[in-house]
Amino acid sequence: MKFNFLLDPLPKEYDGYLIKWQFWNGILISNCLGDSELFENSERGQIEKIYTAFNLLFGKGIPPFDKALDGLKWFLSCGGTKQNDNENSEQYFSFDDDHERLFSSFMVKFGINLN
Repeated sequence: MKFNFLLDPLPKEYDGYLIKWQFWNGILISNCLGDSELFENSERGQIEKIYTAFNLLFGKGIPPFDKALDGLKWFLSCGGTKQNDNENSEQYFSFDDDHERLFSSFMVKFGINLN
């Protein structure tokens, strides 16, 4: 049976490394990786961005780079194994740009105020 992140308990570790599994952490990581103004547009800036995402994701110690990168991809794909390595893929959702729609949808559909 496939993992359902809406129904199944969220994992608290990846390959023996503690992860910060809360949903808002995923939002922070997505914003960090998608923010073109946060880091300089260079190889060093990209590495700083990735290591910042690692620090946001992992609790007590970051695994070796390759394992940490796999864990980051795993976390952002909600445990999926399908990888999209197309660097030119279009972003369809942004928590910063779409949060009003998300909040209003929860209010209309479920009567839940996310604020």
